[in-house]
Amino acid sequence: MEAAAAAFSAAASALLAAFFLYALLCLSPAALARRLRKAGFRGPSPSFPLGNLRDVTSSLQAKPDPATAVGISCDIHAAVFPYFARWRQAFGKVFVYWLGTEPFLYVADPDFLKSATAGALGRLWGKPNVFRRDRMPMFGRSLVMAEGDDWVRHRNIIAPAFSTTNLNSDLDYNISKPLNCSVAEVLGSFRLVQARMHLIYCLLEVYVKHLTLGMQRIQMIYYLL
Repeated sequence: MEAAAAAFSAAASALLAAFFLYALLCLSPAALARRLRKAGFRGPSPSFPLGNLRDVTSSLQAKPDPATAVGISCDIHAAVFPYFARWRQAFGKVFVYWLGTEPFLYVADPDFLKSATAGALGRLWGKPNVFRRDRMPMFGRSLVMAEGDDWVRHRNIIAPAFSTTNLNSDLDYNISKPLNCSVAEVLGSFRLVQARMHLIYCLLEVYVKHLTLGMQRIQMIYYLL
């Protein structure tokens, strides 16, 4: 009798866990997709469980068309993000795409962004949970991850650097510089820089100042020099 009760309890727990995963990975994204379509947002059709990641990888791996690859293009966005360029042509400047079971809104229309944020407190929006999970170990609580009251504090510190007075002084300095140099002179002034060495020195300086590394790791960085 006790064995049957334990088996029934284990089966019930497994069913509940399976239903929870099904609701989390299938039902919740499907309901969210219906709400987005009802609100008028379109986008590429996602496939479970990767969303539009297959389209992203296929676009990055596709070879450029020789007929369109001739010449120099200033469209850096389309070159770096070909999938965004293709979706933008198909769905406009505002569309929804999926990374896994997480939807993301692509906005390239300033008027839409202005109307959507009118009267809203941006500092209360926050960042997506997926960004918090995978970027927090890399950036910590730096300016990239700042939000809410932390972002307000950072903004109050940074905003004076972009005041009209400071920008005008920089603009006057740049305009006063001689602009009659040729392209050959500019290219001739370029020189190779060992960026890796500078990065190692900067990292070492930060680690030593904050004393976050032991002597073994500091000696390892010295060895890399």
